[in-house]
Amino acid sequence: MALSFRLPSLGRLNGDSRPSSHRPVTCALFLSLALIFCLSTLAHPAQVTVQWDPSVDPEVVGYKVYYGTSSRQYQYAVDVGGTTTCTLSSLQEGVPYYIAATAYDAARAESDFSAEIFYTAGGCVYSLSSVSQSFPSAGGAGSVSLSTGAGCAWTAVSNAAWIILTSNSSGSGNGSVAFTVASNPTSNSRTGTLTIAGTSLTINQQGATQYILSLNRTGSGFGTVTAVPAAAVYSPGTAVTLTASPDASSTFAGWSGACSGTSPTCSLTMDANKTVTAAFNPKAFSIVASAGPNGAITPQGTVWVNYGASQSFTITPAAGYGISDVRVDGISIGAVTSYLFGNVMAGHTLTASFAALPSPAPADLTLAVNAGGDEYTDRAGVRYLADRYFTGGSADLSSAPVLGTGDPGLYQSERYGRFSYALPVPNGSYDVTLRFVESAFGARNQRVFDVQAEGRVVLNALDLYAVSGSNTAVDFTFTVSVGDGVLNLDFLPRKGDAQVSAILVKTATGPSKNPPGRAKRFYTTQARTD
Repeated sequence: MALSFRLPSLGRLNGDSRPSSHRPVTCALFLSLALIFCLSTLAHPAQVTVQWDPSVDPEVVGYKVYYGTSSRQYQYAVDVGGTTTCTLSSLQEGVPYYIAATAYDAARAESDFSAEIFYTAGGCVYSLSSVSQSFPSAGGAGSVSLSTGAGCAWTAVSNAAWIILTSNSSGSGNGSVAFTVASNPTSNSRTGTLTIAGTSLTINQQGATQYILSLNRTGSGFGTVTAVPAAAVYSPGTAVTLTASPDASSTFAGWSGACSGTSPTCSLTMDANKTVTAAFNPKAFSIVASAGPNGAITPQGTVWVNYGASQSFTITPAAGYGISDVRVDGISIGAVTSYLFGNVMAGHTLTASFAALPSPAPADLTLAVNAGGDEYTDRAGVRYLADRYFTGGSADLSSAPVLGTGDPGLYQSERYGRFSYALPVPNGSYDVTLRFVESAFGARNQRVFDVQAEGRVVLNALDLYAVSGSNTAVDFTFTVSVGDGVLNLDFLPRKGDAQVSAILVKTATGPSKNPPGRAKRFYTTQARTD
């Protein structure tokens, strides 16, 4: 029987002279191998003669024949020198043998093994047309031819589920076996074996190509980008949906890279490595600030403020005018000179109105305000403006009779809580009268508060009930100097709420009406002393 197998030629490895080691293949030589069977009776030793054509490589000086009972695991080697035939003796009948050959040069460096021959002593010899085949990750179809003697039966077996026999899984004599290799869904390469009559065909398959999707964020805002499905790598053709989700302080500005546009979702197909960037910007809210005639707000117009940030405004009247009212989102906050929007999370409006400073009547009157009430003219002809120029506190009205005054209506309104007044007056010295009544409590130490004028305490720990009892008018007058065009009065609670019913400011016409830190008290009737 004549068979052929591939015997690699020698390869140079920089003088490598390892005994019995196999050199890398640089080309291949086909040798014709003839087997001559010398069989004895059953259970007696048999022999086989292997014969091949000489190599045409000029560096080849000899050959070795290897054989054993395991594929590529040879227990025996025969150095036949320069001859091209070898007789293997003392083979056991019925035992399968695997046979291969190498060539070597003068340095005893050997080539790789030739194709392997499978031989059962006293029986059939099998060889395959190839010992290995390679496939891409997509898989494919393959076949291998088998050479053996007539009547020699064989069976083909796959050791891997992804190597599928499609025809001729068994037969006798020469034949071929067809198979398919399934696609490899992973990124790892894999190896399987197709064994035919004890002779192996190694099948190598590449891993599937995998693509990386890189997700980035940009901008000064905050948000997240999610991918469905989420994976470290993707197989070719995988459809991925990306969703950009800004947090409460931010907005999504748009995509760049493999996605585009401003829709918060993007769909793409993984056919290469891809990079996608999502931009997030801080939310911004508008504060529209406007001033009426005869004054200004700084800054004025539409001011954009980032989410959670702050913005301050200053209100300034023109010469001869005072701040009449300031409103935030349409709600009055009094005649304040500044306002701060903190931790902005929505849009707002800020408006300011201004009024001419009142003319004194009589000649020494500068300003009078009915705290918590409407405009009021007292018996002396003094016109008290409706409540204005205040910051903080609350207004209240009472119908209870008020003793100790000829103008009880002036004491039936009040501003209470913690509050202040900023009264626009020309620079100078003024006598300030504060009008009070205790209309809420009937015992001492229920309402106690201080009053400051231009930062100086003028009423210290005032307890109205202790001074005048309930529902009885009591006035305090003190002298104060103003140097910045604004008379500042602060009402500071110690216990309960501070309170005032009216404020009267006149140009000072004589010496100070109070020593430092004390205000002069006036009654129109006798007050209680309990």
